[in-house]
Order: sequence, then C-alpha cells, then structure tokens
Amino acid sequence: MAGPIKAQQAGQISEPRVEVIKLKRDLGVFGSFSIGFADVGADIYVALGLVLFFAGGAAPLALAIAALGYIFTALSYAELASAIPMAGGASIFAREAFDDFWGFVAGWGLLLDYTIDIALFGWITMGYLGSFLANLGMAGVPYVGALSGLNSINAPGSPSYTFQAVGTIALCIILMALNYIGIRESANLNIALSIISIISEATLLLAGFALVWSLPTFIHNITQLGSGVSWTSFGWGITVAMVSFIGLESISQAAEETRRPDRTIPKSTKALIVAVMLAGLLLCTLAVGLPTMSPSTLGTTYQNDPVTGVAKGISMGLSPSNPLVALLPLWVGLLGVLMLLMSTNTGVIGASRVTYSMSRHKIMPVWFSKLHPKYRVPTRTIIIFSLASIGFVLFVWFMGTYKLSHEDPTIILGDLYNYGALVSFMLVNLSLIMLRNKRPELYRPYKSPFAFKVRAGDKRWVVPVLPLLGFFVCLFVWMLVLNLHEIGKIVGTLWFVAGIAMYLVYRRSQNLDWREHIPGTQVTHPDVAHELHPEIAHELKGRYESAIQKAVPKGKAAYHEILVPLSRPETVENIIDIACGLLEEGGRLHLMTAIAVPPQLPTQAAVMDDSASSLLMSAIDKAKRRGVNATAEAVTSRSVAEAIAQSAMGKRCDLIVMGSSQRTIAEKVLFGSIVDGVLRNAPCDVAVFSYTNDMKPIRYEKILVPTSGYLHATRALEVAITLQRKFKGSITSMYVSKKAESEEAEAILEGVNRMAQGSGVNHSAIFLAGNVADSIIKVAGEGKYDLIIIGATERPAYHKWLLGSTADEVVKRAPCNVLVVRMKK
Repeated sequence: MAGPIKAQQAGQISEPRVEVIKLKRDLGVFGSFSIGFADVGADIYVALGLVLFFAGGAAPLALAIAALGYIFTALSYAELASAIPMAGGASIFAREAFDDFWGFVAGWGLLLDYTIDIALFGWITMGYLGSFLANLGMAGVPYVGALSGLNSINAPGSPSYTFQAVGTIALCIILMALNYIGIRESANLNIALSIISIISEATLLLAGFALVWSLPTFIHNITQLGSGVSWTSFGWGITVAMVSFIGLESISQAAEETRRPDRTIPKSTKALIVAVMLAGLLLCTLAVGLPTMSPSTLGTTYQNDPVTGVAKGISMGLSPSNPLVALLPLWVGLLGVLMLLMSTNTGVIGASRVTYSMSRHKIMPVWFSKLHPKYRVPTRTIIIFSLASIGFVLFVWFMGTYKLSHEDPTIILGDLYNYGALVSFMLVNLSLIMLRNKRPELYRPYKSPFAFKVRAGDKRWVVPVLPLLGFFVCLFVWMLVLNLHEIGKIVGTLWFVAGIAMYLVYRRSQNLDWREHIPGTQVTHPDVAHELHPEIAHELKGRYESAIQKAVPKGKAAYHEILVPLSRPETVENIIDIACGLLEEGGRLHLMTAIAVPPQLPTQAAVMDDSASSLLMSAIDKAKRRGVNATAEAVTSRSVAEAIAQSAMGKRCDLIVMGSSQRTIAEKVLFGSIVDGVLRNAPCDVAVFSYTNDMKPIRYEKILVPTSGYLHATRALEVAITLQRKFKGSITSMYVSKKAESEEAEAILEGVNRMAQGSGVNHSAIFLAGNVADSIIKVAGEGKYDLIIIGATERPAYHKWLLGSTADEVVKRAPCNVLVVRMKK
C-alpha cells in the first residue's frame, strides 16, 4: 500500500503520495545460509545436553526422529520462502493460505518462539561463559581462577541458578538497549561465524572420531533403549531434540533482503539441511561413543554447556602433552558463547520483524510497530518482548530455586521453545498444501517433491507428500509435549489463549472481520503476485493473466433455483421483486409457506387454511406476471426454520429470499428465531429482506451498498449490480472508516469500481470518515435511497455475531428497506 487517502468523493482515487522504500536485496547464497546456520546451527549447543539427559545413549535415535520433521518442514520453507520472499515467515504463509486468524496463530507461535529464544539461548550462553571462565582459571590465567566455581552453580539439583539467571537478565537488557538504538545484523559477521563454527565443529568431530571414539561404547550405550532408558524418557528426548532444529524461520525472515530469492533460498535451505543434520547427528553420535564421558554425565554436569563437555571428554582421552587438551575445551566454550549470543540477538530481531509484519496486515495492533522517530526501529516491540523474556527467566529461576517443578529451568524453557515453534511448523506444512490448490498459478522456483491427487466432492486436490508427513511428525512431537511437559503445556496454552483473546478484541475494535483478509493485503493475489519477484516481474505478468480474469468478481450474483418462504401477504410484492431480480434466465422460484405444528398434535393434523392457500396463489400470479417459472407448496413441520432449510436442500436451491420487519427485528433481538434457524442450517446463500411498516411496492432507483472489501461485502455489491441491471437504477458504494485517512480505502474503492465497470449500471463510490452505522444511516436518509444492501458473514449465533454491532444498528434504524445477504462459504 503506497499510503493513506483522505476521506473524499472517491470516484477518482488520488495518486499515491508516499514513496515506498524497500529493503536492499544483497544477500547471496552463502549469506542466506549463514543467517540460518547462525541460528539453527547454534541449536545443537543447547539441545545436546537436554537430549542426552532424557534419552541417554539412545540420543542419536531421538535426534533422528526429530530430524524427519525438520527435513520435511525445511523443504516446505524452501518452497514457500522462495515463492513468497517476505519477512513474516510462517505468519505470512498461513495468512495467504487460510485467513488472518491462522496468520495470527502462526505469528503468535513465532513470537513465543522468539521470546523464549532470547531467554533460553541467553541462559545457555551463561552456561558456556561460566565453563569458559572456569577453564581459563584452570589453565592458569590470572584473575579468573576465582571464577572456576561458577559453572558448578549451573548443575541441575543445585540450590541456586543465580549466575545464569542474573547473567541472562543482564544480557537481555544489553541486547534490548543495543537493538533500541538500532544496531543492525551483520551478514559478514554471520558468514565469518558460520565459517569458524563449521571448521571448529569439523575439527572437533575429526579429533573425536579419530582419536577417542569407541564403536563398542557407542553400541553399548545406544542399545540401552527399553532397559537403561525407558520409553517415556525416550519420548521426552524426542520432544527436546526438536530444539536442535528450531530456527528455520531465519532464512525466510531475511527473504526480503535476499538477492534473487527464487534461486538463492532453495539452495541455502538445502545446504542448511545438510549442514545441520550432519553437525547434529555426528556430534550426538560422538558424544554417545566417548569412553571417557558417559551420556548421563554430559546430560547432567554439562547440561548447560554440552559441547564443552564433549570437548572435555575428547581431551581426557588424549595424551596430557597434546596441546588440544587445554585448547579444545577453551575454544569450544568461547565459540559456544559467540554462537549463542548471535542466536539470542536473533530472537530480539525476529520478534521485531514478525510483529511489524503482523501489524502491517492488521492482525496485531499497529501500536506495536510504531517506529522510534530517531532510531527508526520498532522500540515498543523490542522493549515488550525483551521484558517478556526476562519474565520467563525470572519464572524458571523461581521454579528452579524453590523446587516447584521436577523439571530443570533449561528443560522448561526448551518445552516452551518447542510449543510455539511446532504450532508454526504445522501451519507452514498445511499452508503449502493449501496454497498448491488455492494459488496453483503462483510462481514456485522450487517445489517440495512428490504429490498425489485426491477428489473431495467436485474438487480435485493436489496433496504434496513431504509437507503432509512433516505436519504429522510435528503433530506427533507436539502431542508428546502436551502429554509429557506439564509446565510447557500450561504456560504455552495460556500464551495462545491470551494472544487469541487480544486478537479478537482488537479486530472487533477496528470493525474488522476476525477471519477475512483486509482488502489489498494478499501478496499472492494474481493482481500483485508478480511484485514478489521484482527482478523478473515483467516475465511473470503473463503467467497470472488467466488467473486475474478468474479472480475478478463477475459483477453479478444470479441464481438458478431460489426458495421464497412467505408468511405475510403485504410482503409478497417486494420480496417477489427481489427474488425475480436475482433469478437468472431459465431459473425457477420455489414459493413456500411453512405451517408450524405444535407438539401436542401429530404433523398429519395440520391443515392448510384459506389464507395460506391465497398467499401462495397470489405469489404464483405475481411471479408469472414477471415471466418467471414458479412452483408453490405448503409444508408442515415442528420447526419452520428447519422446514425452510430442508426444502432448500431438497430442491438444491442456491439462494433463500425471506422477509422480516424492522419492528420484529428490534423486539426479537434482530431477526428472531426463525431467521436465526434458517441461517444456521441453510445449505446456500440467504437474503433477508428487512422492510419498513410501509409495504407499498417500491421502485428501486437508488441502492446504497456499504462495503468493507471482504467477500461478504463483495457479494452484496454483486447482488446490487444484478438487481439494477433489471431495475435500471443506480448504485452507490460507500466505505466508512473511523479515521479521516485510510490505507485500505484505495484498494477497496478501486476494487468496487473495477467490479462495476462494464456492468452497464450507473455506479459511484464515496469514502467517509466517522461512525460506520451513523454514516450509513445518514447517507441513506439524505440521499433518499430506496434500499440498503449489506453483506454478512457466516456465523453460528446470528443476533450477536452475524452482522455485528454496525449492521445491527443499520437494520434497526435505517430509513428505508434493508437487504442483508449472507454468503454461504
């Protein structure tokens, strides 16, 4: 969106006045890979101790099972991030595939992930720092000998975690301050650290396997599963093993800064899969096969600095004169501190990017994304999520110090890290499947391999195999987390409950539908999808031409089979007018009256009286005078609403047109129980004609259509166009915002104008600022409109949620008739 437009007569939209400045794309393949490796590559420095603590010698097996979910999900990221190279990652993917609500859920899961990332990686950083300082002291470095006991404070079972807790809080404050003043990520620093880390890990692995590792020891330890290691502990091991592979978002978050993302991202993601898999599995295999250090020792004494423990185990198997004895633990400890520091900062930056992206699309309050006037960074987000991380640190410190849980603080943080990430991973895999079918024309430089086709109703679905497997693996691990990790389950669930509540309140306060996309914000829409790849945008335009033609609304909503329930003679003329106006050529009206039978009588006892017969004959006559084919019947039923819904289903109707007076609406909580029941059970679209007390026949010369750009509002405009093609009247679309300037107005009004073009209907559009309901009522009265047509969403409870407060007010206070159109999704 280029910028907001001011409220005005909107037939002519003002030109954009704000230049959009985009991030410079300068990351190549290795730059993209290094960003991912700096994040995911650091995970093994955290996860190894946790996996060894639970799975013991069977840790490589637990890691391998978790790795399956990682591989499948990573390939999903490769396809989606290269096709949709935008910051936002899982949130953007889920939003494009499903709707705003699921985009929020995925994004909120990422925010939990990033918030815990700051706390967990900061916590483990202190573990490696304590180990490094202790090893320096033992190596005889002056002034640090007194620090040799620091690392012992970190051991599980110790009465205090003061060093790690205080150090982590201090680290969070430092990173918050640095990001507040606008410190930037350095791709060159990431590249340098990645190279150093890969070389260092390769050296560690070569030294370990060549000089110390023992195959008999490895076989003895790994066969402990089921005896020395219980299946429950192994399940715990699988859940914490997922920590090794969290961080996949990093490459997609940097997609907007990646040069030729269509080529770069698939290559860097595949390289990341291989590098992380090799590093994680080989390091774990090395740890389990060390004769000098048992898996239980690595998982307890070295739980918070496990790779240092592996280096220590290797050095214990070497000759005392070998220089690696002193250097290897020192170097690995220092490298662990640096890698984890980078990953901790990734949490702060990631939370800022995701929140900014979510706010931009109105799935989080825009308050979060406000930039500092001097530093040009979202300081509110940085402060809030950094403080949330400190809150989690204080929580686990308190839990650990007072032994309120059998889980170690590191394990609790790992649980929460898994919880949010697994929710996001599941949605990423499902998003790929959905987008393959929803946007088949989308340019996909890389496709996750293997797919099969299934038929569901009248639609054939393409189902990619690997994303489906990735979803089920992540679901399996997530269910293990819920079953085994009590603290993680409770806190993680509360995080999502609080977030969803905030989301619903925010959307309602903004008069936004809780699910549907805000118009003009779908980046994969055929109209704008070519802009995702500016380097080849010109070549891609032709790719989307046919999809654009299909995506543009037809500008009409004609129905072939329409059911018209009738109850009051004075309503027949206008309701038949509406129904005939919406009936396509060759279509048919099904006129009916429903006779309610009280429970004291059998349904056979009901008899159609003269008034019902007269009502139907009058309606048939009116339909025939309009040249429309019509049938009529009287139906007896315990429930009038059920009779209407069942009749529509039996006749395969695609629309129900029924009436209700405005006085009845006000007295019986909007439309009352019959309409409520029809809307709840109808198998098709429903149009409810809310009429004034004056029911003389009306000529619909002027129709007012409030629009929001959502699908239900689009259907309302289609209905209006269809009616006015027959009634030869005019249509005014109006968009109302609480603000005098609106970023959405341009896209919405352009869309309605495009729909009206070529329809042959006189159409105009206006944009007003103010209260939505008051503005609609005022315009309808002053403009002397004959009919207001409002689109409504499909909701389970009609009187509160179907229309919401705005349409409720319009229906009750409108100076003219109102037609409410509910589209069946």
